[in-house]
Amino acid sequence: MKKIAIVLSVMVATMALVALMLSITSAAPSAPAQKVAFTKTTSNPMPCVGDVFTFTVSISPTAEMTLPIRVRVTDRNPAPSYLKIITQTITGGANYTSTIGGTGPEGVVREGVLIPGSLPSPIAFQVKVTGIPSTALVAGYPVTNTATIVDRNEPGSLPNVPDAIAPIRIMPRRIFLPLVLRNYPPPWQQVVETDGIRVYDIAVCPSSPDRQYAGTESGLYHSTDGGTTWGLWALDGQRATPVVVNQDCTRAFAAVWGSGVYRVTGQNQATLFNQGLGDELYLYGLVISTNGQTLYGGSNSHGVYKTSTDTAGWTQINIGIPVSDRRIRSLYVISDTLYAGGRQCTYYYSSDGGNSWTPETIPNGVIEGGVCGDAQMWAIAGIDNALYASLGEDKGLYRRSASGTWTRVSDVPAVTIYRSGLHSYLSRLYVGTYGNGVYTCDSDGNCQSLRNSGLGTSNIRGLAVANTPDARLLAGSDNGIWWVPLEP
Repeated sequence: MKKIAIVLSVMVATMALVALMLSITSAAPSAPAQKVAFTKTTSNPMPCVGDVFTFTVSISPTAEMTLPIRVRVTDRNPAPSYLKIITQTITGGANYTSTIGGTGPEGVVREGVLIPGSLPSPIAFQVKVTGIPSTALVAGYPVTNTATIVDRNEPGSLPNVPDAIAPIRIMPRRIFLPLVLRNYPPPWQQVVETDGIRVYDIAVCPSSPDRQYAGTESGLYHSTDGGTTWGLWALDGQRATPVVVNQDCTRAFAAVWGSGVYRVTGQNQATLFNQGLGDELYLYGLVISTNGQTLYGGSNSHGVYKTSTDTAGWTQINIGIPVSDRRIRSLYVISDTLYAGGRQCTYYYSSDGGNSWTPETIPNGVIEGGVCGDAQMWAIAGIDNALYASLGEDKGLYRRSASGTWTRVSDVPAVTIYRSGLHSYLSRLYVGTYGNGVYTCDSDGNCQSLRNSGLGTSNIRGLAVANTPDARLLAGSDNGIWWVPLEP
């Protein structure tokens, strides 16, 4: 009986303890219900530099909300050095401010009354990625975007509404380029070594570019295989320069210093072509008109001459060229305009076949050294609407724009450019220099060295383009003939 009494006593005590605990539990206050659903999303979790994307913050009442709440949502810019809010008018009644409360960082603020039972209220705004730290160019730069919400009337009344978070990772802008495999042309190759014999000029037959001529100080040389092999053609032992060839390759013309002009119709078939030149047997320049019927010559002291390419009958054509400026160092023809280079940075041009000439002078203000002096215009050539001219006395290369403005071409060194050292082909100009290799220029005056590897410091005296299937540029120098393929 005693044992039974003890057991009953324990049971009573246990039941009393349980009752006490239940009373305590029922008396404890319950956690406040979550009255607001608060989320944040992004349209692009991994934006690249330059991208524009959207953040959306959504607010909606839950079933636990029974009374209206005046809420304030704040969404600060967590990375103003790399993100910029670009939306000024934000949907959902929000507004953009450069600072929050007048002192904080830029961000988005929405203040308003949330009504029980109302639909979700989104706040959407656009952000642009303006940069990325240099240390994050590989893995990207993580940014945590956090929006907060408070009850304006009763701060702290929404403790169980978590912050709305939308993490992103800023990525560098990646540009994918197509892979192009190409074989770059080799550097210059010497096709003829002349043992110190200077090559002054090169001419290419217009209708058969495999046929080429080279005027040297020891005669006129000829190639029929695109310049691969050369042989003496005519005028053995004589200084043959300049050299031109007519359209159908039946006649080449070469000036020989002190002997006048020769017409060459075959190997060792050179005949004097001087009728009308009188005692003027020193010619610096020869060009053939675009129709192939007229040969022009620039002389040492009597100005410009012309004759038919069929029969010698030279006549002077110097109206507009003063007697004091009739040493014509260079001649150039393009379309129907003829150019003649004179002294003191002056050239003359004619649009009527040389019957009359108009002078134009490069201003002193653009001349290397500031003063032209008596510098001769050694070479002239044109591409598109630009005209190029080189001056003697190491004064360099100059360009005349379509509007008539002259400028010094600073990309090309101020060295001598010989009378045959300018050559235009399609929309490129090729410039042979004294000791500085070859340059190529466009019509805007942008020039660059033309892969002078292998060419060394050769003095380039003449240039020509052979428009063969593998177009190549040929150069005459103090030690032979060189060529380089031209890029297509």
